[in-house]
Amino acid sequence: MFKQHFGIKFNPFDKEIPTDKLFATRDTKELESRLKYMLDSRGICLVVGEPGSGKSTSLRKLTENLNRSLYKPCYLPLTTLTVKEFYQALASLLGETPTHKKIG
Repeated sequence: MFKQHFGIKFNPFDKEIPTDKLFATRDTKELESRLKYMLDSRGICLVVGEPGSGKSTSLRKLTENLNRSLYKPCYLPLTTLTVKEFYQALASLLGETPTHKKIG
């Protein structure tokens, strides 16, 4: 209803908004710059911030433009993992089985 009222074609508040339709704030531009530096320097990073500040959206935008033959983005949305659970989840996302994990 509001789309017709305001004459817009998509819901600008949708979590899956196309990344080319995002409004770039000073903070999201800064995050994108830091993420690009992380890629260029072959580094690793941890992105933290207030809920709704654009962390996931900025990361989604970054991963959409990555060469999938060079990069394997891993997304761990759970923030309540123990260190062991984090490493197990990361290994699983990378297609590995931790050596200490029993199979079968």
